[in-house]
Amino acid sequence: MFGSSLQQPSTIVKAIYSVAMLIAKKIKPFSDGELVKDSLEAVIKDVLPDKSKLFSSIILSRQNICHRIEEDISAEIAVTLRDKINQLRVYSLAFDESTDISDTSQLMIFIRGLNDSFQVTEEMLNILNLKDTTRGEDVFQAIENCLAKNSLNFGTPSGLTTGGAPALVGKNKGAVKLLMDKLGCRGIKINDIFIIHC
Repeated sequence: MFGSSLQQPSTIVKAIYSVAMLIAKKIKPFSDGELVKDSLEAVIKDVLPDKSKLFSSIILSRQNICHRIEEDISAEIAVTLRDKINQLRVYSLAFDESTDISDTSQLMIFIRGLNDSFQVTEEMLNILNLKDTTRGEDVFQAIENCLAKNSLNFGTPSGLTTGGAPALVGKNKGAVKLLMDKLGCRGIKINDIFIIHC
């Protein structure tokens, strides 16, 4: 059952990632990794005492779990999302600005699209802190940067959905207006884009 594969570092690393993924999926504190390790060691000590030394090399500290989730797993998710986005034939964006409990303005950006196989992708692209102001230009710039970061050019969106704040839907300087101007400059028929706001 626990053969020589446990002696390989790659197997131990895989085990650490598996525990980190479980902790993230269950939305548990990162420090629960230490409880998992203690539990594993207690079980192995009673069931397979000769293998207990192998399990002591598994590091499930709060810092290690945090590193695996925040950097490694999230980077893999971002790459997967970017690959899905690059396969979209058409897409629509939804974005809204909100203020959190600490009075920080945040912009949420969602994408929904269809690929050549008619598979629907619906994902949150990003939540961005809007540092200083929440003018239409600031929101537009944040959206533009997010799309560039995710390798999504301003191709042909089929729709835009936003909240009704003036910074988003303002007639002259709202983020939607600035986005439509940018698309128009690229020769895209902006009259074909379906726009909804609350």
